[in-house]
Amino acid sequence: MKQCIIKVYYLIDNFCKTYTSHNLHKDMKTYLLGIKDKRL
Repeated sequence: MKQCIIKVYYLIDNFCKTYTSHNLHKDMKTYLLGIKDKRL
């Protein structure tokens, strides 16, 4: 389960780096880290 969440995190992270502005990327990353902390 943990591996799956990490894989999804990196996929979304790469997507954000490619398709969003830097600020939005940082917000998204913070949000995702928050989700990751709650779930793990």
